[in-house]
Amino acid sequence: MKRTAIIALLSAVTATSALAGGVKYQETVVPTPAPAPAPVVTGFDWTGGYIGAQIGYGTINYSNFSSQSGGAAGIFGGYRFDMGTSVVGVEGEINPATLGSYNIPTGDRLKMGAALHLTYGMKLTADERTLLSFKVGPGLARTSIGGSSNTAIGLSTGIDVDHMLTDNIMLRGGIRAGFTNKLGSQNLNSRSFGAGVGIGYKF
Repeated sequence: MKRTAIIALLSAVTATSALAGGVKYQETVVPTPAPAPAPVVTGFDWTGGYIGAQIGYGTINYSNFSSQSGGAAGIFGGYRFDMGTSVVGVEGEINPATLGSYNIPTGDRLKMGAALHLTYGMKLTADERTLLSFKVGPGLARTSIGGSSNTAIGLSTGIDVDHMLTDNIMLRGGIRAGFTNKLGSQNLNSRSFGAGVGIGYKF
């Protein structure tokens, strides 16, 4: 009986020693979480249609006559395509001469100016919400005298700076230069220059 107990005790000690020598302690490694990716900052997308209203002041020079100045108000609208760093589009504007005495010295009354522009814009700020645009296209001026009217076709150019206050509300400041011939009943040549501000809504 004693012999059996001794053999069992020796077997237990031997097994414990074997386990102690054969099993190595492994330290638990807690993986370090990967850093979160930096948020992707996307610029403003100018693609889409827009409309707005504008007001300005300008000067018109007529051939063989002194220049005249006055104010005008109008509307504009167009559609743009955002190409990444640049923006292209088409825009039309109509500006009735309602705020000044734009009477041509020949007796004609200047009633309205309009233009259809091709536009090319460049983004000015990191958030891409400010756009500098160059514009060129056909322009026209409509006059009336004695119940008859006359429309003169010419060239219209412009530079605008548009800034998006929100994703839909746009502020505008710009300048225009125009050239027409055969204006009024006596086919005058004219040159116009003006500046104005406006507010628009982008769809």
